[in-house]
Amino acid sequence: MSLTGVVNSSSGFSPTFAAELRERSDEDLEKLFTLRPDLITPIPADMSSLATRACSAPSLLRALETLNQWQFQVLEVCAALRDPFTIKEV
Repeated sequence: MSLTGVVNSSSGFSPTFAAELRERSDEDLEKLFTLRPDLITPIPADMSSLATRACSAPSLLRALETLNQWQFQVLEVCAALRDPFTIKEV
């Protein structure tokens, strides 16, 4: 998933991220919610609400806290690379 265009200054996210969530299969969403149960407690009203929650500081912090050192280092590298990037660049 590319995060290009996801963040904007007015609302913190753009419809691009919500649209990306809408395009995911039920199986993909189930996998996401298994990995990130904070996203569905309480159940969001719609995909825009889900996208807002997923981009919120508390939700992101909870997700970051689950990473081990290696995963966090990979995330740091990804954040430093210009989007889009390849696995080879990481």
